[in-house]
Amino acid sequence: MNLTRRITLTALSAVALSAVAVSPAVAAEPALVTPQATLDAAYHCHGVAITATSLTPIMLVTGTGATGEAAYGIGEGAFNTYGHPVCDVDFPDNTTADVQVSVEYLVNGIKRMYAAGHRKIAVYGISQGGLLPRWALTYWP
Repeated sequence: MNLTRRITLTALSAVALSAVAVSPAVAAEPALVTPQATLDAAYHCHGVAITATSLTPIMLVTGTGATGEAAYGIGEGAFNTYGHPVCDVDFPDNTTADVQVSVEYLVNGIKRMYAAGHRKIAVYGISQGGLLPRWALTYWP
């Protein structure tokens, strides 16, 4: 096969593949299996209350080996100066438990924050705390 024909076939293949429509997800979000009381006990908010008119609320997602409260404590002065509501979650076993369980804590926190202000929130992750939000927002959009 000559070069011109290969290039033409490659280009046509690319056009054909790009025209394929991707169907949206049809499955419902997974149910949380961790007891609600356990999830709620791990959720903490600081500073100003989350309302529809407050500054954008921030969910602080800690990395491996720390609690949400410890991560908040490190930056508390800056968070207070910044003036945004800040919430965090204490993940099981200092964020060393099964990620499928840990993400449920974050999903609960995000849903509670949204319910409090009926608005978008910012999610700030550190270390493994960068992975958990991606998982949460992919499977519980």
